[in-house]
Amino acid sequence: MKRPVLTTLRGKYVQLVPLAEVHAAGLWCAVGRDSGIWNWFTSNPQSPEEMKQYIAKADCAFSKGERLPFACIINGEVAGSTSYRHIEVSNSRLEIGSTFFGSKFQGGPYNVESKLLLLDHAFNELEVNRVETIVAVENSRSQHAVEKLGFKLEGTLRQYIKQVSGSADVRMYSILRDEWPEKRPLLVDRIKQKSTCL
Repeated sequence: MKRPVLTTLRGKYVQLVPLAEVHAAGLWCAVGRDSGIWNWFTSNPQSPEEMKQYIAKADCAFSKGERLPFACIINGEVAGSTSYRHIEVSNSRLEIGSTFFGSKFQGGPYNVESKLLLLDHAFNELEVNRVETIVAVENSRSQHAVEKLGFKLEGTLRQYIKQVSGSADVRMYSILRDEWPEKRPLLVDRIKQKSTCL
């Protein structure tokens, strides 16, 4: 596995660019006042300044080789964010997580295409063997979405993370490198289905 470096990933509907302080105002406009998003996160920015701190924390994790955060750009507008996290080069694995989109960008092809871009890059460019994602047990909507993307449920990790609301059990999902050629068409089809509503 190669260590992720700053890069831009471009799709038909969404562009993933390295998250930076310049995106703070747009990110705050997109999601800052949507308290429901932050129920599933370990952070809960309450102001544009705290959004800058959220980005600075992600940048610090990047400098340690632990995370590569992206801003999700749609038609030139900051729509949300996603990340490679828990990067373990020695074990050839990483996690896709910390994903959120503003409410006006939910339900379209954007989240699915962002996952396609991240998974393609992970397996084809970084040569990762395993991509993981975790979802809080109470977050049934995200569990359903992850399963539709072809991730395989592996089990439940008890009190695995501390969210804004307290310690949470999570479901662990994964896709392996040798499974990706079979799983990829599922995402391509989902993007086509979801793009009809644009």
